[in-house]
Amino acid sequence: LEEAGFSVSIREEYHNTIAAGAVISQGSPEGGELALGETVEIVISKGRDPDQKQEEKMVKVPEFVGMKYSEALKQAEKLGIILEISQKEYSTQYTKDEVISQSVEKGQEILNSNVIQLVVSLGKEELKVPDVQYMTEEQARKLLGERGLGVKVTYQTSETVAAQVVMSQFPEEGAMAEPGDEITLVISKGS
Repeated sequence: LEEAGFSVSIREEYHNTIAAGAVISQGSPEGGELALGETVEIVISKGRDPDQKQEEKMVKVPEFVGMKYSEALKQAEKLGIILEISQKEYSTQYTKDEVISQSVEKGQEILNSNVIQLVVSLGKEELKVPDVQYMTEEQARKLLGERGLGVKVTYQTSETVAAQVVMSQFPEEGAMAEPGDEITLVISKGS
């Protein structure tokens, strides 16, 4: 965040369901958008408050997979389970903030002081379509392939654009696409 031009303020607080060292929240102290140079507040969990004794007991692990992370936290709080996001990854199957997997299977019994690690979805990966207009067909195919995008080609005669050069593309530069999406290129056949 500091490299991106923001100041960072870190605060720690106890949390009954978020593992020690994990981020509880981040944002502006007032909750609004920030301009460059302003302060981003990050709240880090210190784990459970040692002054608030919680009875250790065996609990049955619920199914967190497919649940929004916020809902998983509510379920964990009811049972006294501690959660930790071990990883976030893109998914075409799970929407943003849904739990993809959990380290302890549903139905297993664990001590409520144990930590269950979750993999949480970032949603579908989106890519910015690069500008390939006026590149050769070979250069355009290579660049789009490196970005995980497919290519569909049509050829047209042109008196102003050299043969084997991209005359136009759809979607245009800067549009958002998902990995595997096809970018349509119109390639000059020359005159």
